Amino acid sequence: MILPPPLRKGDVIAILSPSGAAVRENVEKAAEAIHSRGYEPRIMPHALGRHGSFSGSEEERLSDFTEAWHDPCVKALLCSRGGYGAVHLLPALDRMRLEETPKWLIGFSDISALHALMQHRGIASLHGPQTRHLALHPDDTDPCTAALFGALEGTPRAIEWGKTESDTPGTARGTLRGGNLAVISALIGTQFNPFKPGSILVLEDIAEPIYKVERTLCQLRMAGLLDSLNGIVVGQFTDYHPDVNHASMEAMIGKALCGLDIPVAFNAPVGHVERNMPLILGSEAILHTDASGSRLTF
Repeated sequence: MILPPPLRKGDVIAILSPSGAAVRENVEKAAEAIHSRGYEPRIMPHALGRHGSFSGSEEERLSDFTEAWHDPCVKALLCSRGGYGAVHLLPALDRMRLEETPKWLIGFSDISALHALMQHRGIASLHGPQTRHLALHPDDTDPCTAALFGALEGTPRAIEWGKTESDTPGTARGTLRGGNLAVISALIGTQFNPFKPGSILVLEDIAEPIYKVERTLCQLRMAGLLDSLNGIVVGQFTDYHPDVNHASMEAMIGKALCGLDIPVAFNAPVGHVERNMPLILGSEAILHTDASGSRLTF
């Protein structure tokens, strides 16, 4: 897996919106935060546009991505937000020679589709905060912001969190993959499928009913896609309601993953929450979980 080179002061960080329409204030304040750290922000031409629910037409969003990727001054691409629409760009982007000029792709949620593309092409990428977070938390007093720029600058930080009753203890080593469950499960059967044997899989989601998440996990188990994993990191599943079958999402997921005989760590600080710690997807990682809590090193 290719690790993009660390950023240096003066490098350009492009801000683009490959999915939903962005919030101007978030993008502009994020650009200010980037500039305050000694980098040059570049808001791509269609990053603040609107085309239905998207930031632009498929051609416009693709144009922003390809322009940023081909520009030798741009060293990282920060996605403004998730939403929906990144999947439209995958076929065209897969025809590019991305690995010849590896750059950091940053984002989460719907951007999980682009992370899957990057790992398919052998390039590591950053699952982490987007423009809203940088607008609200622009400096290193925020642990997520500090960790994000630490990773971009070549000093990634392990993340640690407390234990839960649902954890399955153990130590796993493997390539870190995954992201938003709804997004990545829709890539099964394509060349971008991130459910690869020997991986440590990261999962998170938002506004999905418990039964829909359970149905997806049942599909993954019946397809044999979970049995070949080395470990699972269960992040935050937010904006849902308990139902008559399960008191919580964690309880359902714990039951659905029971018997896999691999380490499973719940309640990781990853997802649609303020503490959305950056992860280097595509990196070789170590997951350790025991009675004292969990640690993910990459």
